[in-house]
Amino acid sequence: MSLKNQKLLSYTIENNSKSVSVISDFYVPFEPKKSNIEIREKVIALRKNIKSSIEKLVVEKDEILFASYFETDKNRFFDVENMLFYNIGTSTFSKCCKNQVAFIGDEERFSQKKDNPTDMDSKCFYNYKIVKTNEIHNLINGKNILAHWEDIDIDLKIPQSAMRYYSAIRENVNNINIKQALDKNFKLFGMKIEITVPNKNLPASIMKPMLDGLICAFHGEQGKTQETLNLMFGNCIGQKYGNNKLNVFGDRQYVDTYRGNNSFKWNPEDERLQFAWIIVKKGEKAKMSGQIYEW
Repeated sequence: MSLKNQKLLSYTIENNSKSVSVISDFYVPFEPKKSNIEIREKVIALRKNIKSSIEKLVVEKDEILFASYFETDKNRFFDVENMLFYNIGTSTFSKCCKNQVAFIGDEERFSQKKDNPTDMDSKCFYNYKIVKTNEIHNLINGKNILAHWEDIDIDLKIPQSAMRYYSAIRENVNNINIKQALDKNFKLFGMKIEITVPNKNLPASIMKPMLDGLICAFHGEQGKTQETLNLMFGNCIGQKYGNNKLNVFGDRQYVDTYRGNNSFKWNPEDERLQFAWIIVKKGEKAKMSGQIYEW
């Protein structure tokens, strides 16, 4: 669904202390295009309304923010966490996501034909609601576990980036329990991640680099990936990290250089991530536990 092709520019929003629901003719991108002033103003207005509504949510003991997003247009690919959090502004969630957050996407779009023209009457649905934590437990009960790990070390000397979480996994290959690879005909997966760190970290703020790094760590290397790992970490560590024993999600060129060889871009296949539950605790040592589920 392309913003520039949208004829209808309207949305409705309903909110109270426990939920925010939005139905819109358009989605909120990370950076609204400046070329169309009407669309830009509408996008900014919707983002502002979503932000102010989320900031009024009240989370009590044994409750969690549970967010969802889907579109009636099944032809557009996107990362669910970007639509729900990153594009809205992660600081928005500092009050309602102090220790944990969960989100879910729309798996039906992966089963639809993608050669159909975009539906000009497409709708976007944002939903943020406060639920009991046991509702999230119930979602993953009985799910097939593809991989899991317990209390592996996180190197805080590595900046808060995808590299920090990628390295944590690849440094602990022997401590990762792989049950099975994701069937190529069953593309979707979910994750539950629990980290412990000495200093305060908000789940919504660390979500994007953490998920990028973790998903890349469970891809096999393809194309220029090994060459890029050697540039990032040096040949010795790069060769060590280029180990597809953890290849749960399939081969992919998941990291590459840009701006010459001075910067690196992570590119996981995270549009397949349809569920995540992220928990952040405070403790003396930086540790991470996690599970990956077939979804």
